[in-house]
Amino acid sequence: MNNPNEILRQIPKVDYLLDLIPKHVISQVDQNHAKWIIDEELAQLRHKILKESLTSIDINVLVVSIINKIENRLDHNLKRVINATGIVLHTNLGRAVIADRTMKHLMETMTHYNTLEYDIAQGKRGSRYAHIETLLCRLTGAEAALVVNNNAAAVMLVLNSL
Repeated sequence: MNNPNEILRQIPKVDYLLDLIPKHVISQVDQNHAKWIIDEELAQLRHKILKESLTSIDINVLVVSIINKIENRLDHNLKRVINATGIVLHTNLGRAVIADRTMKHLMETMTHYNTLEYDIAQGKRGSRYAHIETLLCRLTGAEAALVVNNNAAAVMLVLNSL
């Protein structure tokens, strides 16, 4: 059986491994991100050596593993699924879906400058709440409305009002 310290000394340097990875793979991620992935892989390698479950280092296997991890990091981990649970607003499946028409409008608005806090009719700064307040009042029959982006803010507003 090989001495773990001898095997640990055979672990290649990060820059050496970086040079072995094809440029078209490295160009898909930030170089610091690639180094981070290599560091992770080397840490796992050291762990295996110290547990004596690895008695030699195969550079080719190591490089292929690093390439696979880089390519896997590029893959989005949120995947489209079919909700066949019968629960319409399912918290494990992304809650409510957005209609295609609404999503197209959102993409068009969010990928350009917009009038979030600008009142075109007045020609000056406006309120970001003006876009939704009228709709919410009409929908609920309330005299006024306010939108917040998290539950803690909503609870604070309710408690403050009471």
